Amino acid sequence: DLGWWTNRQPLSGNPAGAHTDVAHARAVVNQALLAKLAEYTHLPDDWDGYGGKAAAVEAFLDTFDFLMQLPVTFPQAQPMIAGSGVIGLYWEGNGCYASVEFAGGGAYYYIADTPQEEHGEDSVPVKAPLPPSLAEVIVATAGAIQPS
Repeated sequence: DLGWWTNRQPLSGNPAGAHTDVAHARAVVNQALLAKLAEYTHLPDDWDGYGGKAAAVEAFLDTFDFLMQLPVTFPQAQPMIAGSGVIGLYWEGNGCYASVEFAGGGAYYYIADTPQEEHGEDSVPVKAPLPPSLAEVIVATAGAIQPS
């Protein structure tokens, strides 16, 4: 049950149960990650020695939109970039792995693997609700819950 992983969580250690300002909390949590992703749009040609391309601004914007929709309680993503310029985010831990990749165009594709199951989907609209199988695996990488 992912009901506990919402965008309006009490601040940890706050006895009054005050809630975070979601947009501000996301920006703070993702600041370093967003800076790294923005760097990917400025990579020189052949940055990897194999003809690597910089990420398109559209890929960065899709990644940004995706990150802004994630609950602040989700574990932090790790960034990656492919030689083709596709931006990726991944989460890994507790025998689980999730990867989301953005080429631009308003959609992403993902894989979400546990020791028991593999899930994936192509062409998920960036602004669509997060697929439950992806959300469960992202959360499971932090060890909070086990995917069903």
